[in-house]
Amino acid sequence: MVEYINALLLTYTAFIFAVLSPGPNVFGVMNISLEKGKAAGLLFGLGIAFGSLTWATLSVLGLTQIIAKYAELLFLIKVFGGVYLIHLAIKAYKSSKTEIPSNSSKTHDLLSKQYFAGGYTLMMTNPKAALAWVAIVSLSTFNNAPAWVSIAAITGTFSLSVIIHVAYASIFSSRPFVRYYRKSRSKILKVFSIVYGGLGMKLLSTTN
Repeated sequence: MVEYINALLLTYTAFIFAVLSPGPNVFGVMNISLEKGKAAGLLFGLGIAFGSLTWATLSVLGLTQIIAKYAELLFLIKVFGGVYLIHLAIKAYKSSKTEIPSNSSKTHDLLSKQYFAGGYTLMMTNPKAALAWVAIVSLSTFNNAPAWVSIAAITGTFSLSVIIHVAYASIFSSRPFVRYYRKSRSKILKVFSIVYGGLGMKLLSTTN
């Protein structure tokens, strides 16, 4: 029992460090929260959390190990991920040339649930997420381990993902951040565009 609990604590710690490290997910939540508001950021963050839940489940079932072994599957994920990041780069750059959206358009966009889908897509097209989950889940995987260990690993990391991304959305949509963002919106969106584009090109370059 103690061995399992220690392994789960190690799994949760590794997951927290993985989620907190700067990357597409963090920049995505930051971008959406600043541009569209807290509600949109929360939906985007929840999409990432459910993507994380999907990868965790696939890892426990052993499917991410299969993805890691077959170059063709990993290649497709990298291509989709790279193209999607470049799409976000173009979208951010175009937004930098426009005015801040009105509240009415913001509400209409939220009803389309596009932000949740955007967060989920960003997570599921990240090949590093698949490989990271192979390592993270291996920390709590033992031969003949009871089912509750895998369930605890999945539900625990999912809960942590929700908490962390809700916190991100709340922080980045707070008044001080939004006030600064409104003053330097065009420059900040161009930075997002460069970051997204750089990550996308880097991902595509690893497909060779």
